[in-house]
Amino acid sequence: MNRWVRWTCALCTATILLHGASTAHGAEPSPPSDPMKQLAELLAFEPAPTSRDEFLEMGRERLPRIEAFAEQHMAHPAGAAALLFIIELTLAINEPDRGIGAADRFLHRYPNHENLAQAKFMAAMLQRKARHYAAAQEAFEAYVEEYPEDAEQLDVQTMLDALRTIGTEAPAFETTDLTGATVKLSDFRGKVLVVDFFAGWCPPCDKQTPRLIDLYHQYHTAGLAVVGVSVDRTVDDARAYTARRAIPWTVTFQEPGLWKNPVAVAFGVSEIPSLWVIDSQGRILHRDLSVGELADVLAELFDAVDEAEPEPEPTEPPSP
Repeated sequence: MNRWVRWTCALCTATILLHGASTAHGAEPSPPSDPMKQLAELLAFEPAPTSRDEFLEMGRERLPRIEAFAEQHMAHPAGAAALLFIIELTLAINEPDRGIGAADRFLHRYPNHENLAQAKFMAAMLQRKARHYAAAQEAFEAYVEEYPEDAEQLDVQTMLDALRTIGTEAPAFETTDLTGATVKLSDFRGKVLVVDFFAGWCPPCDKQTPRLIDLYHQYHTAGLAVVGVSVDRTVDDARAYTARRAIPWTVTFQEPGLWKNPVAVAFGVSEIPSLWVIDSQGRILHRDLSVGELADVLAELFDAVDEAEPEPEPTEPPSP
């Protein structure tokens, strides 16, 4: 079992590693038909991935086989381990709806499993990832009630507080752009607004910027606006990055920099990159999205509108 499996899928591999360890310490070798050994072989990716992204891609490719294995061995501990692997992997590769199905099967089939608490937490995370906000809030609230100590360690209350902001009025910020001109939330009334919290010193932010620019050009004429909130150290740092990446939307900066930026404080942002979607009436639709999740959201918002627009009725020319 390579280090990426152990790192990404701690829940399911604990059982597999213990199984392997017992054989290594002189226990009777498992028969070839042992489901746990079969699962260990199924998860032993060869050649071993050298990065997290490579591991996740290999996991994505093997996912259908793991799902079939889980269904075949549901009555065996290996089936539970396979479902736990699926739950964690689908969260990591951003296929939450697929993971929700696995989580539902696990919780229904194994109500007394030793990893039940972890599975319930991951199920709530999958609901949140799928943007099923009401279901996620309900799941996290139940988790806090059932596992208060674990919930405190995992900071579930912070997640709940964030979920409760969905649908509320966005903070009515007033800040300045890189030239010193005033920028207000009300300037974007009537448009779908993406607020991009970023910094030039943040590699994940830089990685997502090209795709965010593509999305801006794709939907800008349909009514999308983007405003960047730089949490760089200085305004010169923000200007340098904006120029280097040729960012086409308004970028703001306000002293003091970094995490004390007043807009970041008002929105409660403590990690970047963080993408928020504000509707045309100033309400928070989504928060803390990745750029891939944002692409899905914008497709839902704008492509659905395009499909819903009726074709104009043909008109007869006026009678002479």
